[in-house]
Amino acid sequence: MRSFAGIIAIFSLSGLSIPLLSRVVWHFLDYSFDMQLMVFKLQLLLWPTSIMMLAAANPQMETGIFLFAMAANVVFYAFLGTLVWLGLRKHGAFFAIAGIGWGVIWWKLLSL
Repeated sequence: MRSFAGIIAIFSLSGLSIPLLSRVVWHFLDYSFDMQLMVFKLQLLLWPTSIMMLAAANPQMETGIFLFAMAANVVFYAFLGTLVWLGLRKHGAFFAIAGIGWGVIWWKLLSL
């Protein structure tokens, strides 16, 4: 069984790497609308705080908003990691809290 710090580190690194990988995918993505829509929905599922990037209409603010959205994603994933750790160590109900919360976020984002 992993320690609390180990679980949080794994989840935080995931929260950090997903936005970076998403940036790389968008850079090399072709301009097919169907492909963009699929990647956009996948991005919303894995990087829910990417919705903040919609405010980046000004190119000078794009880097700052990206960094803020990435930091928010790291915090979000660390919180999710905390719920997973609590589910592993304390009580399985924390898995339900994490799953229901994640499902509500996905439902809200995908119904935009």
